[in-house]
Amino acid sequence: MDKILKPFVLEIITKDRLVDIIKKTSGFLNFVATRTSALAIDNQILRHMADKAGLLDQNERGSLSAKGPESNGGSLTGVNSTHSPGGPEIPMAG
Repeated sequence: MDKILKPFVLEIITKDRLVDIIKKTSGFLNFVATRTSALAIDNQILRHMADKAGLLDQNERGSLSAKGPESNGGSLTGVNSTHSPGGPEIPMAG
């Protein structure tokens, strides 16, 4: 977690509760999002940021699998995208 924001965030909410909220939000987005919708992209961003912040362990990363483009081995057609090793594909406006 960002060392500047960590004291402020953890003052309001515990790390375990934050992880729980991320899991529930991701699960909801998986349920309602179509494969190429903005919500699927939002879920990719949420999971990527949680992973980069160190909030997800290996088991939690796997349990938050998405219906998004990267889960089907593809990418969004007609959209430039970048892929960081170990992270989800994040479409970039082009």
